[in-house]
Amino acid sequence: MKQYLKNIFSDDNIIAETFKYIEVRPPWGSDLPLSVLTYLLTEGSNGLGSELCTKGNDMELFHFLTGGPHTIDQAFNILHKNMPLIKHLIVDMKFTPFPPRPKAKQIDGFTNITQINPSERYPPKDGYENNRQLNVIARAILISKDLVNLWKKIGYCEICDDVNDLVMQGQLLILFPPNPSAKWVQPNTLIVSERLKELVDLGFDLSYSVIVDIFLLFEKRLKNIGEILTESFINIKEEHQTTFLEKTSIELLKNSRNLKDLDILDFLFKCLHNPETVFNNILDYFIDNTNESSNNISLSVKSLTFSPKFYYWILIKFGTDSNLTIKCFEEILDTFVNLDIQLQQNSDNEIYQILFKSTCDILFAYCNVKNFFKPLHLDKLFKCTNNDILCIVFEHYLPLLFGIEITQMLLPLPTTEEFYLHYTPNSNTKRECTKQELEDWFSKLENIFYTLYYEKNNATEEFKKSLFIFCETKLPESNFVSEIRKKRKINYE
Repeated sequence: MKQYLKNIFSDDNIIAETFKYIEVRPPWGSDLPLSVLTYLLTEGSNGLGSELCTKGNDMELFHFLTGGPHTIDQAFNILHKNMPLIKHLIVDMKFTPFPPRPKAKQIDGFTNITQINPSERYPPKDGYENNRQLNVIARAILISKDLVNLWKKIGYCEICDDVNDLVMQGQLLILFPPNPSAKWVQPNTLIVSERLKELVDLGFDLSYSVIVDIFLLFEKRLKNIGEILTESFINIKEEHQTTFLEKTSIELLKNSRNLKDLDILDFLFKCLHNPETVFNNILDYFIDNTNESSNNISLSVKSLTFSPKFYYWILIKFGTDSNLTIKCFEEILDTFVNLDIQLQQNSDNEIYQILFKSTCDILFAYCNVKNFFKPLHLDKLFKCTNNDILCIVFEHYLPLLFGIEITQMLLPLPTTEEFYLHYTPNSNTKRECTKQELEDWFSKLENIFYTLYYEKNNATEEFKKSLFIFCETKLPESNFVSEIRKKRKINYE
């Protein structure tokens, strides 16, 4: 199962979350009472009489009547020629597709956790309609929008909801075909807006989820058609450009989305007049919602709010001195420490291992380019056992801050190739430390040193060892170290 997930997703964070919450979905009508089933069969028999088919396939019939096997240009004439038969199938025979298979499951009311769908078989064993068959419905609607009214006429009012995404994406694929012919002319904003408005007036919804899916669908072509799409969407949504782009970015960054490339983020970045402010607002939005959710529901483990690729993109795009980058580091470090603690208690848990590996990769990428650590971070590392981070803090960063010679080069930390940043020995050794910052570090080290020596505490042995070695070997003349040494000597004598 895990290998199957890896074949689908490139993001370890998504794999772990999915693996954690995946469940076998029962057929949608499996809990139907026998009395209801009997009633439906009886009514069907009374209404259709000899036309009640026990064999055959209405979906395949609809597929052929609407010109499914032909190109969309040819299908237009075929569908309109067969419209009386299609109308009979829908209005008289009550043909409707099965419900669409649910895509995702809400775990905490905020985060969409991607749910793996079983491989699509035809006919489906779980009773849900496959995407391929729903595409047949969506394609027919795009050829003749009158079909929507026919289904609504027989009470199938969910038709727009069931094929909403496919119809919206399909309309734009018709306007911007993947392999356009020599006669194709690129539509302008007005034409695209008109086509989308027709669908919206019919009952379809250009939601931000659909907008993001469309951007991802055309991700490699955004340089050429991105502006047309954006202006068209803004016309339909009737929103200010900044508001539209911010809402689009929020939808894009939901953890359920598997970001394979960063082209769409680059596109949104270029469209924004003040990208750092906007992305800072987005980060605050997600963190506030995550904290609120955590207060309402007891979560056993914390995972990164975003895809690791987003944090990497922030680091590259905004640089090491940006407040946005620093805020991202704080979130990554919090997640890292939380997962470290979880693994101390559940070392064999494969979900935690995958999440921890993914978090380590992006944390190490940040550590390789700058010392983001502050004195208060020692309180977080208090319960940490990971030697890579403890060594970097106590054997590399702190000696540099205090002007102490480094005995061994510990950077760069190992990370995945996709998060590789060119490292030079001087890349994060040039940080100038203010006198106040040095005093804050010294005061914090002193307080923790006394706490570990005199008071009961829950610090890990790895943290204690790292701190004691640093203080006693690198700061031997400090008053608090000298005091401890005197006490040790007295106790020994």
